[in-house]
Amino acid sequence: MRKISLFVLSLFAIVSIAVADTTTTVTNRGNVITVKTLGDTSTDTKDLDIYQDYSTYPGKPGEVGRIVRFYDFDVMGGKASVSHKLLPVVKIKDNVVVRNGYVDVMTAVAPIATTTNGLLLNAADDVLATGTNLLNVSGAYRAIVPVGTAATILELTADRYLCFTNGPTAITSGKFMVVLDVEMAP
Repeated sequence: MRKISLFVLSLFAIVSIAVADTTTTVTNRGNVITVKTLGDTSTDTKDLDIYQDYSTYPGKPGEVGRIVRFYDFDVMGGKASVSHKLLPVVKIKDNVVVRNGYVDVMTAVAPIATTTNGLLLNAADDVLATGTNLLNVSGAYRAIVPVGTAATILELTADRYLCFTNGPTAITSGKFMVVLDVEMAP
């Protein structure tokens, strides 16, 4: 019995050492939080940015809503020639009509001279036509393709993600918000 007790006590001591809790500092949109973690011995400050879905989605024909999506290089990276799903990664429903909207560039997308950018839902360039220097000015607003006229309205043909395309050069910085005014089609 004594050997079993010593074995259990030794095992408990080993497990306690192996999973000793430590703390890590997390920064979420400027708020610094100390979080207890198990086994993380890193002393680096970790930058964590969580994007909540602020969108209002139309449900029935004729209902209007507003869809808000974000691109953040610090969270998503900037791999070249990739279609990045904007945050939060939530599909927009089939038959939603994009009437108009804008892009709010918070931090310029760089490198400016060699990066071509575009925004798409159904197909390439249907939200923001691909080109260079589109999102290169911090604090600027950019118009999107749908501008409230019958000729520019965009109707989704299936459930879709709003995507940001870039290429052929990898992005090294950038942060922007896309706001779409939408309505549910019959």
